Amino acid sequence: MTAKLMIVALLLIAAPAPAQTLALLGVQTDAQPPAVMAPTTPAAASATAATTPPASPHWDQLPAAAQTDLFRLMRNQLEQPPRQGEQQPCLAACNCSNGAYGSWAALGLPKDTWPAYYFEQMGPDGRRILLTLYVKLKTDGVWDLLESFDSFYPPGAYAGFQPLPKNPAGFQAQLVALGYGDWFKASRPPRWGVRSPNMGLQPHIIGPPPGSDPRFVEFHLDFQNPGSYAWYDDPVEAAAKGLVHIEVDLRGATAEHMADRVLAAARSQGLTVPDVDQTSFAGYTLSNFLKWDTGSSPLGFLWLDPSGAHAGFWTKKGGAQNFDSVTYSPQSDPTKPLRFMLRSRGYFAEVYVQPDGDLTGLFYWTGNTDAVELSGDLVEGHVYGP
Repeated sequence: MTAKLMIVALLLIAAPAPAQTLALLGVQTDAQPPAVMAPTTPAAASATAATTPPASPHWDQLPAAAQTDLFRLMRNQLEQPPRQGEQQPCLAACNCSNGAYGSWAALGLPKDTWPAYYFEQMGPDGRRILLTLYVKLKTDGVWDLLESFDSFYPPGAYAGFQPLPKNPAGFQAQLVALGYGDWFKASRPPRWGVRSPNMGLQPHIIGPPPGSDPRFVEFHLDFQNPGSYAWYDDPVEAAAKGLVHIEVDLRGATAEHMADRVLAAARSQGLTVPDVDQTSFAGYTLSNFLKWDTGSSPLGFLWLDPSGAHAGFWTKKGGAQNFDSVTYSPQSDPTKPLRFMLRSRGYFAEVYVQPDGDLTGLFYWTGNTDAVELSGDLVEGHVYGP
């Protein structure tokens, strides 16, 4: 009897298991034959992925010099150890880049693909802000003093990151040699701090807090940097400029339209920030940042982000305003220029982007039916008409 039971048990083991039993065990029970899967060993997966890296259209548009400079700092994120106390394999896996790092690492790509991959993952706003930071620091001679960076968070109320200088102990002295100084309370005792001697959109750099990783400093751009005391003969004028800085950069700090604002401010200073993002409307291909010189009109220099639906202007007298809303208004005839409606309390404009990039339109003060004709030459960005 015992022998018969053993035979029955062996037959049950050898027989195909019921589908319900296999399902409970997590085994696929489809009648179709299993698909042929790619190799799953780390080496094989890495070799497979390395032959087909993701496309990097925005990275590929960068000028060669900018690509080289960005590559160095971003590639070094993989070689630098994480911040003190963080259990991560490298700096790239820390803080704000950890999501991109995780998806990149899962692909098993070579290390040299990280900068382009990370750049693409930033999105349009992130790329605009990073490129503006790069151009500002490169212009001042600061970028070449850096080894890498961390904590780049584009949606924040401050455009900046936390650089890792090549010489953390001597970095403050290097900045002072470049003309930076501790003006208008740039320091945060016990932390040292320096700001650019120039006015407007400029860098403000602060040393590491006590007890933190001493390799990293804090960097951000102030929109109303008051500059050095050398600009002011009158203490009252200096105090007034300091108050403007406090109101705009401290009390008034906001993340709203940050990418557009920093890019517009940098370009108003004559800086060339690479344009790697563009969008399409009705057969037109447009830069995601366009600027026109409208001459003596109330708008002066008009800028438009057609993708993010943001716009603003700088008057020739130095004033700057943003429109509250921007609407693309399709026309019934697709051969006509692109039409955008720009509205704010007190004024609005109807503007047309021509196939050659020129701007035409009408500007109205609210409550006034008399229109001011607009005509502008494109001075920043590109427009490819149908």
